[in-house]
Amino acid sequence: MVTDDEIDKIIDYLNKIGNSVRSVGNRMLSVSDIAKIRSKTGEFGQKYDAKLILADVCLAWRNQYKKKVIPRVLSIKERYSSIKTLEQLQGTMESLGDRFNKEFWDFNSPRRKQMFSELIAEFIQYKGKMLIENDLEAMRHWARNAVLEDYKKGINGKPVTCLGIANYQYLRMLCGINTVKPDTHILRGVKDALGYETRPFQVVKLIEITSHHMGTSALEIDQLLWVYYTDEVPEIGWNE
Repeated sequence: MVTDDEIDKIIDYLNKIGNSVRSVGNRMLSVSDIAKIRSKTGEFGQKYDAKLILADVCLAWRNQYKKKVIPRVLSIKERYSSIKTLEQLQGTMESLGDRFNKEFWDFNSPRRKQMFSELIAEFIQYKGKMLIENDLEAMRHWARNAVLEDYKKGINGKPVTCLGIANYQYLRMLCGINTVKPDTHILRGVKDALGYETRPFQVVKLIEITSHHMGTSALEIDQLLWVYYTDEVPEIGWNE
């Protein structure tokens, strides 16, 4: 249960830290302004196709976003622009075999590779089940209909390697859903606002309800907290 006192504390804290200033490229901007821009541009449901969404989710798991995720996602976007479907992506992964981690995203992580493979297969199955031909439309259909309480059930009712509640929510966000990813930065922000730790599931509910009271998006609050606590604020938007 979310209380009015908790909502008031979170709003007060967001207003306080929103005035902090961060460097982005050669600009100095308030955390609030950066959050507003990032929530409306960049990767969230706009410039990503299916392969980039899945690559971002897998690479972002317990990784440095600016230094290790963004460069690799942009490299995949450039080098594998010919891959238009999940089936083609699956075929590329199979053809690379043991060379996949090195050649596809230059990151040695068997668990990320397994997660990537499972997500590809799960969404191929999902779009067939839903009779949706377009990959991105199928992924967005799933994201709209996915239920937070079912995060352990993956895409089609069975667990996906490393797809915990934070990655589950991040996947939905990249598919255009207005919600929040309860990672370490967001959990820390809510703890500092309330004065006590809150479980990830409750954090999502807290921020989604707070966003309605503030008249803003949950995604913008997510980005505000993330920008404030991270030490690696990326340049706003994506290079074409």
